[in-house]
Amino acid sequence: MSALIESSGFLSALLTASAVSLLAVVLARGRLRSAVLGLAAVVGALAGLAAEGVLPGALILAVLLLAVAALAGRGRPFAVSATALLPGGVVLVTLAASGTPGWARALVFVAVLVASPASETIDNRFALLTFALIAFSSLGVYGTVPDTEQARSVVGAFLPVAAVAFVSRRSPEGAGPSVSVALLAWVALVGGIGRPGSVVGAIGCLGVLALGPLARRSSPLRLIAVHVVVVVLASRVAGLRQSAWAALAIAVPIIVIAALVLLAGERGRMRDPP
Repeated sequence: MSALIESSGFLSALLTASAVSLLAVVLARGRLRSAVLGLAAVVGALAGLAAEGVLPGALILAVLLLAVAALAGRGRPFAVSATALLPGGVVLVTLAASGTPGWARALVFVAVLVASPASETIDNRFALLTFALIAFSSLGVYGTVPDTEQARSVVGAFLPVAAVAFVSRRSPEGAGPSVSVALLAWVALVGGIGRPGSVVGAIGCLGVLALGPLARRSSPLRLIAVHVVVVVLASRVAGLRQSAWAALAIAVPIIVIAALVLLAGERGRMRDPP
């Protein structure tokens, strides 16, 4: 933990995201405040990556493409939102070391197309919790990838935004959660490739953020409990396997069980009398 707190990426991301978040609270209201908080998460992460010396220039392009796609796809059918993310997703998965296996790029690409729009459902229903869920996912990613330079930056950016978003009663907004989830998927790719199983585990750390449509009627307590369990198991069990296949054999049942628990909660709410 001391390596995290003392790293330049974590500190730069933390300070940048905190400063922008406080500006959002002081100067903005409603959806504008929420948009600035989303901006704080992304800008803080980029500042941390720059401080670590691991910010590829094309990542800024990918972020812009993903943000535009998230705004354009908000409120539209899932397939339309996912399709809009294709250009940004393509750029994102090219930003990995040469020799990165195709299956890892494909897994992250699919994760971006699925989890980014799915997080919109979570944000619409649980806006106060969205960035807390993202921040906890970032801790799970940090805890499982062997190369943590990128992970330190996203943890530093997402933690203060999560706190401010909860305290300031954040409203739903289009781009922040979607882009943040995509950044986590990219960190899984570039930070985890030294141990293939950690790429799978880190993607599993997206947890309920990738299962958004199944959580529309879940209670906040159920949502948090499922997310915590999935992230811990994906990070500290599946993600520590050397083999991607071994990690997948652990992660898939975890995600399936999580989906069933969320679905059971949705069905229970539907049976409740009006």
